[in-house]
Amino acid sequence: MRGAKPFAMLVRDLGVARRYAGIDDAEAGVLSSAARPIVLLRRHAGRAALRPWPGSPLLGLMLPYSHPSLLLCNPSPGPVPDALVLTSANHSDEPLCFTDEDAALRLPRAL
Repeated sequence: MRGAKPFAMLVRDLGVARRYAGIDDAEAGVLSSAARPIVLLRRHAGRAALRPWPGSPLLGLMLPYSHPSLLLCNPSPGPVPDALVLTSANHSDEPLCFTDEDAALRLPRAL
């Protein structure tokens, strides 16, 4: 159960991040650093796209950090997404599934 845990979201750029959360100069510096960490930020109240997840006032935002993540945020051709929710392939309190074999054993099959 997700509960009040904040979602991690990959956002295209700092401008998009500022549409989802209040970001001060220090937080912008951390988001934009070479490490590209997930930064927990206070989300803007009433953001329509985020209403399905009312449990937490925080969002974990991150900027693209590798060539594949840049491609996800800037597909060509096609519409450019503002943000992508990132999630791991595991149940709560279990280690990540990181191989196809592990996922096939531990995760239910889609119907």
